[in-house]
Amino acid sequence: MRKLVSLKNQLVAELTMFKLLKRYVLLFWKTILVLCTLIIISALLSIIAPMVVGNAIDLLLLARGIERDTAFFMAILLLLGIHLLQWLVGYLSQLVTARFMSILAFTIRNEAFIATFQRDQAWHDQQATGDLISRISNDTDELAGSIYFIVSILSSSLMVLLGMLVLSHYSLFLTGIALSFIPLAVG
Repeated sequence: MRKLVSLKNQLVAELTMFKLLKRYVLLFWKTILVLCTLIIISALLSIIAPMVVGNAIDLLLLARGIERDTAFFMAILLLLGIHLLQWLVGYLSQLVTARFMSILAFTIRNEAFIATFQRDQAWHDQQATGDLISRISNDTDELAGSIYFIVSILSSSLMVLLGMLVLSHYSLFLTGIALSFIPLAVG
């Protein structure tokens, strides 16, 4: 019987956590969209760089004399530009992530403290102040971490999907091989 009550309480707690996660994801959907977009751009730049190297090698093998020097110089400039842009996108992504996490944690803590102060005075007499603050801080950090985890999983999934789409453009056989390794990566 105790196991059943414990299981029910755990299910209620997880359902409550899911509702809170959904609420905050919907509240910050624009920021999450910006984060996912930056991560997709970073993934695209990572995919483009080897293609540029491959095409540059092809051009270098076909070119002669001054054309070869020009092709080499252009390939180097293009690669430097791609990597600089990739660094910039990564920096922006970290900046947006840090700001998102701090605003999210502040919002959650603020709402928790407001809900705590709206309680009856008798309820506060029964609770230890340190326990309340500790509980609010721990729950806030856990919820913010869960939302960040969801965003990172979503963006990673988008990167894999994007990579598979680009790979399928070149070779369906290689795409099939890559897809066959996904269960190993997940499990």
